[in-house]
Amino acid sequence: MKIEEFVFNTEIELVNGMKELGIPYQDILYTLKQEKPHFDRAKELGYNVNYRIKVDRNNVWEIVVAYSGHVDILPKEGVINPEHIKEIALAPPNPSRKDLLIAESMGELLKKC
Repeated sequence: MKIEEFVFNTEIELVNGMKELGIPYQDILYTLKQEKPHFDRAKELGYNVNYRIKVDRNNVWEIVVAYSGHVDILPKEGVINPEHIKEIALAPPNPSRKDLLIAESMGELLKKC
């Protein structure tokens, strides 16, 4: 397998990049549905944000056999507020299992503060 990462600054770049990688349309829609709320909430909270896609390619045919998408959150200065991480994780209407785990861990961290 050949693993590559791609960074996109906008939703349009993300869609076009995923199309160029040969990722099926339904998967592109799913990724947007899941990642755009994270992206938008992080932007609203004042963070620099981009989309990141990691792909595994088959070495023989160079086709994408698996991919994962996420949002990078980059603080303008200092660190990211744990409450903000929790809000961003819970931004989609149906947070993924990973989103729920992130939110839970941030909740536990906030209780200790």
